[in-house]
Amino acid sequence: MSIRSNFTATLLLVLMIPLAARGANQYFMPGDAFFHTVLTEELLGKIDEQADPVFIYHRPDFLPQMFCGYAGFQQLQYDKMPKSMKDNLRKVYDDLRLDYPKRIEVTDEVRVEKTEDGDIDVPTGKKIYTEINGFSVLFYNASFDRTKFHLAAKYNEDWAENFAAFGHGREHAVFESLVPTAKAVSLEWRDAKLVKPLNVGLPELHARSFKTPLRPKEKLVAIVLPKRDFQLAFDGKELGWMPVSLYAVTEDGITELMGNNGHWVKRVPRGFGDDPFGDPK
Repeated sequence: MSIRSNFTATLLLVLMIPLAARGANQYFMPGDAFFHTVLTEELLGKIDEQADPVFIYHRPDFLPQMFCGYAGFQQLQYDKMPKSMKDNLRKVYDDLRLDYPKRIEVTDEVRVEKTEDGDIDVPTGKKIYTEINGFSVLFYNASFDRTKFHLAAKYNEDWAENFAAFGHGREHAVFESLVPTAKAVSLEWRDAKLVKPLNVGLPELHARSFKTPLRPKEKLVAIVLPKRDFQLAFDGKELGWMPVSLYAVTEDGITELMGNNGHWVKRVPRGFGDDPFGDPK
């Protein structure tokens, strides 16, 4: 790495420290257009066993870790999730794994023991197997118009006020975008009033409510990304000779999507049979 690159990286780290010291880690904020989670083999197994499966909000790794607690809601509980929705998520996952093989990280399990010198980690002799390349899922209202508005944009006009409602100073609010570019943020700001927020029942907002599960009040669609690439989802464009598909999953079917002029429209399905799954867009 060059001296200039080292200097730039160090400068960015120094500039981020004041933000991290005062900001809060943000999950789903009331007003957001979607709830982001990650689909793994382990999660699919839990979904199959639960009538009301719970999805955990995934805060992307590229966002800095903040030191002043949390804001937003961490869990989405999908009450009475139809079996067809579960099966369709499984179909998409299995199909994508043909092109994107599962990667597993193996670590040693440890338990914490208290000693006179403080807590220490003691190996148990067991291994922990963690899937590290699950597929991003964006839960939207089924009525969200992906042919008109951009995926991965939150379209939240009240995010700062809601951030403060979780017990933080409004002056410490930092807008956390999954697509942190000037174009994406400006479009989120411009069109925020045109996009309905995810329709979920909201508990009272306060400092300890971030683990209270949200419950959808209407049908949802799960947009599955083959790569955890939010810029790709936002841009909605074909990529050269090897196009990338996204998938819209509902209880009624699966729709393969292709990028078209900045948005995502229906592609002739591949890998799931001959049925067009009935999505009109």
